[in-house]
Amino acid sequence: MKARTVILAIFAVATLALAAGCGDKSPSFTELGRSADELKVELTVRAKLIESLRVDGVRIAVKATGGRVTLSGSVKAKSSQELAEEIARSVSGVREVDNRLTVAPAGSVDRAADAAGKAEREVSDAALETRVKLRLLDSLGLGGFKIEVEASEGVVSLRGVARSREHRQIALAEAAKVPGVRRVIDLLRVKE
Repeated sequence: MKARTVILAIFAVATLALAAGCGDKSPSFTELGRSADELKVELTVRAKLIESLRVDGVRIAVKATGGRVTLSGSVKAKSSQELAEEIARSVSGVREVDNRLTVAPAGSVDRAADAAGKAEREVSDAALETRVKLRLLDSLGLGGFKIEVEASEGVVSLRGVARSREHRQIALAEAAKVPGVRRVIDLLRVKE
Protein backbone atom coordinates (compact mmCIF):
# COMPACT_ATOMS: atom_id res chain seq x y z
CA MET A 1 0.00 0.00 0.00
CA LYS A 2 2.91 2.39 0.68
CA ALA A 3 4.21 1.98 -2.87
CA ARG A 4 0.79 2.92 -4.32
CA THR A 5 0.51 5.95 -2.05
CA VAL A 6 4.02 7.16 -2.86
CA ILE A 7 3.65 6.74 -6.61
CA LEU A 8 0.16 8.28 -6.70
CA ALA A 9 1.46 11.19 -4.66
CA ILE A 10 4.36 11.66 -7.07
CA PHE A 11 1.98 11.45 -10.05
CA ALA A 12 -0.45 13.91 -8.42
CA VAL A 13 2.32 16.40 -7.62
CA ALA A 14 3.72 16.11 -11.15
CA THR A 15 0.25 16.59 -12.66
CA LEU A 16 -0.46 19.58 -10.42
CA ALA A 17 2.93 21.06 -11.24
CA LEU A 18 2.24 20.54 -14.93
CA ALA A 19 -1.18 22.20 -14.68
CA ALA A 20 0.08 25.08 -12.55
CA GLY A 21 3.23 25.66 -14.56
CA CYS A 22 5.28 24.62 -11.47
CA GLY A 23 4.32 27.92 -9.78
CA ASP A 24 2.97 28.66 -6.33
CA LYS A 25 -0.55 29.60 -7.44
CA SER A 26 -2.81 27.69 -9.81
CA PRO A 27 -3.50 29.92 -12.82
CA SER A 28 -5.85 28.82 -15.57
CA PHE A 29 -4.48 27.46 -18.84
CA THR A 30 -5.41 30.70 -20.60
CA GLU A 31 -3.47 32.74 -18.03
CA LEU A 32 -0.44 30.61 -18.73
CA GLY A 33 -0.96 30.92 -22.48
CA ARG A 34 -0.77 27.12 -22.62
CA SER A 35 -1.97 25.44 -25.75
CA ALA A 36 -3.51 22.02 -26.17
CA ASP A 37 -0.45 21.15 -28.28
CA GLU A 38 1.92 21.91 -25.38
CA LEU A 39 -0.16 19.83 -22.99
CA LYS A 40 -0.26 17.01 -25.53
CA VAL A 41 3.55 17.10 -25.83
CA GLU A 42 3.90 17.03 -22.02
CA LEU A 43 1.54 14.08 -21.66
CA THR A 44 3.11 12.19 -24.56
CA VAL A 45 6.62 12.64 -23.14
CA ARG A 46 5.36 11.67 -19.66
CA ALA A 47 3.65 8.52 -20.98
CA LYS A 48 6.78 7.44 -22.85
CA LEU A 49 8.99 8.10 -19.81
CA ILE A 50 6.75 6.01 -17.55
CA GLU A 51 6.49 3.18 -20.08
CA SER A 52 10.25 3.09 -20.70
CA LEU A 53 11.75 3.99 -17.33
CA ARG A 54 8.95 2.65 -15.09
CA VAL A 55 9.49 3.95 -11.51
CA ASP A 56 12.19 6.42 -12.60
CA GLY A 57 9.78 7.77 -15.23
CA VAL A 58 7.16 8.52 -12.59
CA ARG A 59 9.70 10.68 -10.72
CA ILE A 60 10.29 12.96 -13.73
CA ALA A 61 8.39 16.25 -14.10
CA VAL A 62 7.82 17.40 -17.67
CA LYS A 63 7.06 20.92 -18.88
CA ALA A 64 6.66 21.94 -22.53
CA THR A 65 6.79 25.50 -23.79
CA GLY A 66 6.79 25.94 -27.51
CA GLY A 67 9.07 23.21 -28.83
CA ARG A 68 11.20 23.14 -25.65
CA VAL A 69 10.72 20.40 -23.04
CA THR A 70 12.20 20.69 -19.55
CA LEU A 71 12.79 17.51 -17.53
CA SER A 72 13.31 17.82 -13.78
CA GLY A 73 13.43 15.52 -10.80
CA SER A 74 15.68 12.74 -9.61
CA VAL A 75 16.39 9.32 -11.11
CA LYS A 76 18.32 6.29 -9.81
CA ALA A 77 20.96 6.01 -12.54
CA LYS A 78 22.90 8.09 -15.06
CA SER A 79 21.56 5.82 -17.80
CA SER A 80 17.98 6.82 -16.87
CA GLN A 81 18.97 10.48 -16.97
CA GLU A 82 20.40 10.10 -20.49
CA LEU A 83 17.58 7.86 -21.76
CA ALA A 84 14.94 10.32 -20.50
CA GLU A 85 16.43 13.02 -22.72
CA GLU A 86 16.47 10.70 -25.74
CA ILE A 87 12.86 9.72 -25.10
CA ALA A 88 11.77 13.36 -24.89
CA ARG A 89 13.60 14.19 -28.14
CA SER A 90 11.76 11.36 -29.92
CA VAL A 91 8.34 12.98 -29.39
CA SER A 92 6.86 14.88 -32.30
CA GLY A 93 6.88 18.63 -31.68
CA VAL A 94 9.96 18.59 -29.41
CA ARG A 95 12.78 20.69 -30.84
CA GLU A 96 14.90 21.12 -27.70
CA VAL A 97 15.28 19.34 -24.35
CA ASP A 98 16.52 20.98 -21.15
CA ASN A 99 17.59 18.01 -19.02
CA ARG A 100 17.67 19.15 -15.38
CA LEU A 101 17.46 15.62 -13.99
CA THR A 102 19.76 14.66 -11.16
CA VAL A 103 21.00 11.22 -10.18
CA ALA A 104 20.00 10.31 -6.62
CA PRO A 105 22.83 9.15 -4.36
CA ALA A 106 22.81 5.39 -3.73
CA GLY A 107 20.48 4.44 -0.90
CA SER A 108 18.43 7.64 -1.02
CA VAL A 109 15.68 6.24 -3.26
CA ASP A 110 12.49 5.35 -1.39
CA ARG A 111 12.66 1.58 -0.86
CA ALA A 112 8.87 1.24 -0.55
CA ALA A 113 8.32 2.73 -4.02
CA ASP A 114 10.81 0.27 -5.46
CA ALA A 115 9.18 -2.88 -4.04
CA ALA A 116 9.02 -5.08 -7.13
CA GLY A 117 5.42 -6.21 -7.58
CA LYS A 118 3.61 -3.24 -6.09
CA ALA A 119 5.76 -0.61 -7.76
CA GLU A 120 5.36 -2.25 -11.16
CA ARG A 121 1.55 -2.29 -10.82
CA GLU A 122 1.52 1.34 -9.69
CA VAL A 123 3.70 2.40 -12.61
CA SER A 124 1.36 0.57 -14.98
CA ASP A 125 -1.60 2.40 -13.44
CA ALA A 126 0.16 5.76 -13.77
CA ALA A 127 0.99 5.00 -17.42
CA LEU A 128 -2.63 4.07 -18.11
CA GLU A 129 -3.87 7.25 -16.44
CA THR A 130 -1.52 9.30 -18.61
CA ARG A 131 -2.63 7.53 -21.82
CA VAL A 132 -6.30 8.12 -20.96
CA LYS A 133 -5.59 11.78 -20.12
CA LEU A 134 -3.82 12.18 -23.48
CA ARG A 135 -6.79 10.59 -25.30
CA LEU A 136 -9.20 12.97 -23.52
CA LEU A 137 -7.03 15.95 -24.43
CA ASP A 138 -7.04 14.83 -28.08
CA SER A 139 -10.82 14.32 -28.07
CA LEU A 140 -12.05 17.24 -25.97
CA GLY A 141 -9.23 19.79 -26.07
CA LEU A 142 -8.45 21.58 -22.81
CA GLY A 143 -11.82 20.45 -21.42
CA GLY A 144 -10.45 16.90 -21.43
CA PHE A 145 -7.49 17.94 -19.30
CA LYS A 146 -9.88 19.09 -16.57
CA ILE A 147 -11.31 15.58 -16.15
CA GLU A 148 -9.66 13.67 -13.30
CA VAL A 149 -8.53 10.17 -14.26
CA GLU A 150 -7.70 7.37 -11.83
CA ALA A 151 -6.68 3.86 -12.87
CA SER A 152 -6.30 0.69 -10.88
CA GLU A 153 -5.47 -2.56 -12.64
CA GLY A 154 -7.31 -1.59 -15.83
CA VAL A 155 -10.34 -0.04 -14.14
CA VAL A 156 -10.47 3.69 -14.93
CA SER A 157 -12.67 6.22 -13.14
CA LEU A 158 -13.43 9.62 -14.63
CA ARG A 159 -14.37 12.44 -12.22
CA GLY A 160 -15.14 16.10 -12.59
CA VAL A 161 -17.53 18.22 -14.59
CA ALA A 162 -18.15 17.69 -18.31
CA ARG A 163 -19.24 20.73 -20.37
CA SER A 164 -22.23 18.87 -21.80
CA ARG A 165 -23.87 15.46 -22.02
CA GLU A 166 -22.16 15.00 -25.39
CA HIS A 167 -18.71 15.71 -23.87
CA ARG A 168 -19.48 13.26 -21.08
CA GLN A 169 -20.32 10.52 -23.60
CA ILE A 170 -17.23 11.32 -25.68
CA ALA A 171 -15.01 11.15 -22.59
CA LEU A 172 -16.43 7.78 -21.54
CA ALA A 173 -16.21 6.32 -25.06
CA GLU A 174 -12.66 7.56 -25.67
CA ALA A 175 -11.41 6.33 -22.29
CA ALA A 176 -12.84 2.88 -23.05
CA LYS A 177 -10.85 2.75 -26.33
CA VAL A 178 -7.44 3.14 -24.65
CA PRO A 179 -5.46 -0.11 -24.69
CA GLY A 180 -5.31 -1.60 -21.21
CA VAL A 181 -8.66 -0.20 -20.06
CA ARG A 182 -10.92 -3.06 -18.96
CA ARG A 183 -13.75 -0.96 -17.55
CA VAL A 184 -14.66 2.75 -17.18
CA ILE A 185 -16.47 4.03 -14.11
CA ASP A 186 -18.51 7.17 -14.79
CA LEU A 187 -18.30 9.66 -11.92
CA LEU A 188 -18.68 12.71 -14.20
CA ARG A 189 -21.25 15.42 -13.64
CA VAL A 190 -22.64 17.56 -16.47
CA LYS A 191 -22.14 21.32 -16.16
CA GLU A 192 -25.45 23.04 -15.56
